Amino acid sequence: MRAAPNPTIARCLGLAALVTVAAPAWSAPPPGHPTPSQAAPVPGLLPAGEASRLAHEGTVLDAIDADQYTYLEVLEGGRSRWIAAPRLSVSKGATIRFHDGIVMSNFYSRKLQRRFETLMFVNRVAVTDPGND
Repeated sequence: MRAAPNPTIARCLGLAALVTVAAPAWSAPPPGHPTPSQAAPVPGLLPAGEASRLAHEGTVLDAIDADQYTYLEVLEGGRSRWIAAPRLSVSKGATIRFHDGIVMSNFYSRKLQRRFETLMFVNRVAVTDPGND
C-alpha cells in the first residue's frame, strides 16, 4: 500500500505550479500594448548608412516621454501622425527615420491620460538631424 503524500509538500508543489503558470501574466504589458520585444531592439542613433534603410522620414512636432516609450508626433509628407518608440532623447524639429510598426486605432494611454486616433508602435527610430531645439 502506498503512503499518502505529505500535505506540506503537496501544497508547495501546487504553489510552485501556480507561480509557474501565473508569472508570465504578472509581467505582461497592459491590454492593447505590444510587448517591449515586439517594439524594441535598441532605440536612437543607428550606425552610419543604416538610417537610410528606414522607410519613413519626418520632422518631430512633439515628443512626450512616458515610462519605456517616447510618443512622437511626426510630420511626414505634409501629414501629421503619432508614433511610439522605445524611449529616446529627441527634440522638436529633429528629423527622424523609422519603419512601419504595429498600428493601434483609438488607442488610450493611461499614463498620458489621452486617446490617439491612431498610434503606430515602432521598434526603431534614427535621429538623422537633431534640429534646432
